[in-house]
Amino acid sequence: MILTIIQKLSNYHIIRISFFLLLTTLILDSFNCKSQSVKNPLNNELFFTILRDSLGIQKIPNKVLILSEEGCFKCNQQLAKFIYNNANQNILFIIANSGSRIDYSNIQELKQENIIYNYSNFFRRNSLIGENSAYITLKKNKIDTLININPRNFNKTIAFIGQELKN
Repeated sequence: MILTIIQKLSNYHIIRISFFLLLTTLILDSFNCKSQSVKNPLNNELFFTILRDSLGIQKIPNKVLILSEEGCFKCNQQLAKFIYNNANQNILFIIANSGSRIDYSNIQELKQENIIYNYSNFFRRNSLIGENSAYITLKKNKIDTLININPRNFNKTIAFIGQELKN
C-alpha cells in the first residue's frame, strides 16, 4: 500500500515536471520565433553581398521583406497580398518564390523597382533565413532585426511591419 502511494505521488510529480518543461519550452520557443538578431558579421556581409552582387541592388532601404515559397502556405498567401497593397512603400520586397505554390502574377504586373525576384532563394540556401518568409530591418548597413514569419507570430508581425511602414 505504501509503495502504491509512493508510485502515485511520483507519477503525479513526473506529470507536473513534464508539464512545466513543456510549458517552458513553448514560452521560450515563442520568444525565439518573434525576433532574432543576426550578430555574426559574416552574415551581415553575406546578406549585403547577395543583395548587391547576386540581385544587383545598389540602393538598399532599411526594411526588407522576403517572401519564401516554403513554410506556412497561408502566411505566404497573405504576405503576397500585403506586398501587392504596399508596393509603393519604402521597403524592398524580395520574392524568393517560383510561383508554383503562390500566384503572384498581380505583383509582377506592378513592375515596381522595389520588388525583386530571386528564384534561386539565395538567403535560404545560405542559411540567412529559415524556411519561412522573413522581415529584416537594417541600421547603419547592418542587420538589426530578423523576424522569421510563421503562423504563431504572423498577425503581430504584419501589424508591426505595417506600423514600421508608417514611420
